[in-house]
Amino acid sequence: YIIMIEGFGSSSGDYTLAVSCVPPPACVPPTIDSATVVETCNEVDGTGTFNVEVVVSDAGDAGTVISDGTNTYPVVVGTVVAGPYNSGDSVTLTVDATDDVCDSSLGDFTFTCPIPAPDNDDCANATAIACGDTVMGSTANATDSGNNSAPDVYYSLAGTAAGEEITASLCGSSFDTLIRVFDACGGTQLFSNDDSCSLQSEVTFTSDGLTTYIIMIEGFGSSSGDYTLAVSCVPPP
Repeated sequence: YIIMIEGFGSSSGDYTLAVSCVPPPACVPPTIDSATVVETCNEVDGTGTFNVEVVVSDAGDAGTVISDGTNTYPVVVGTVVAGPYNSGDSVTLTVDATDDVCDSSLGDFTFTCPIPAPDNDDCANATAIACGDTVMGSTANATDSGNNSAPDVYYSLAGTAAGEEITASLCGSSFDTLIRVFDACGGTQLFSNDDSCSLQSEVTFTSDGLTTYIIMIEGFGSSSGDYTLAVSCVPPP
């Protein structure tokens, strides 16, 4: 390289020329194409693990590894699997080369397995309940099948004696509830209530002695939470 030194315009004078050089890195870094979380979740209880699959097209210098701070995985051409890690964990993966100049970060990775919906999330799987029963549950992980954005669950109450007065109460629940009673899954809504006892719901109706009533529990608006459903019956006179 030829370096020419001159003044601007016609100027001239004393100068100081300093030359510094930085040598190239002695290592060849690997070529990472992608790093993807692959999870395995238990659909029953929501537990599970995840791996991070790292696709490598060039392994770079020998001795390079992927590290999570505790474990190391040799970098080879193909797919390097780091893990497994527990659901909910957060892990930082780095490329650790023999020459620190070629070290790099792959990023932070985490995954949390979703908690499964309750068994009575769908009307077809409504939980049977009878007069005198009190049951507790939560709508927090249920899906929405109603006409608002709140998650909901279902119970079925087989027809009791004709003329029997049935009360289905959510009083004592932890959130702003809404209760609906249908004559069948996908059938006609017969009764509903929003606020009967503070923000909780309670509905009373007279049995026809034949219908299996479907009780849907959901929240007002989009609310969800823990509920207590109590069913009481007063026989006809």
